[in-house]
Amino acid sequence: MYRLVRHLILILTIALFLTGLSHAYWSKTLTIRGTVKTGELKLGFMKCLIYVGLTNNYVTLEPINPPKNEWQIHWKRLLFGIWLDTPPDTIAFRLDNTYPCFGSTLCPIKPHSFLFIAKFMNIGTIPAKLDHIEVEKPDWIEIKGILIIVGKCKVECKNIDTNRLSNDLETLSNSSIPSSLRELREFIEEIIGALESSNDVNSIINRGGLGYVIMRLHVKQNAPESSEDTIAIRLVFKQWNA
Repeated sequence: MYRLVRHLILILTIALFLTGLSHAYWSKTLTIRGTVKTGELKLGFMKCLIYVGLTNNYVTLEPINPPKNEWQIHWKRLLFGIWLDTPPDTIAFRLDNTYPCFGSTLCPIKPHSFLFIAKFMNIGTIPAKLDHIEVEKPDWIEIKGILIIVGKCKVECKNIDTNRLSNDLETLSNSSIPSSLRELREFIEEIIGALESSNDVNSIINRGGLGYVIMRLHVKQNAPESSEDTIAIRLVFKQWNA
């Protein structure tokens, strides 16, 4: 009996040993290699219109370091810029010889202000979310109104009457701009169409998506004499699902 048990233990030991050898023999590792490339988060201004709305010869308007000098100045009351190949994320300009309550006939809401309009695009490879518009300016210039449009949605609107602005822009386009300036006229018509966007808060901009920013800027009463400064308007954005 003892010998039988010993034989059974030996047989089981050999069987387990062979099972281990079999498992080791058939064991393999499968490796899959891949490449991961991250996207690019980038927005840029495509076109810009700054309208001071004055007919006198005192105040002048100039861009600061425009990409490829792609600014076109039409009259002393308007500055129009275009960037097709190298759209910047910041627009900077200066007004020379301005004064308190410097105003625009296109922004008749008192106190008078001058108008900044720009079109921007998602030129990156992934959706983006517009966080806010950053404005660098002296403390004697204030933002009296702002409108931000993303796609077909007004994501922010403060102290801008879109119906009145649309009518004023249409009057400007029909009566003042020479027919030879077709691109400028078409841009103003595009802005008029964008003003019809719905009131919504969707600020996600898909790849190739468009947006607009419109501001009323006002020179305050406490603006000092013989003072010089610049205005820079910058897009601040982030990953769409952040």
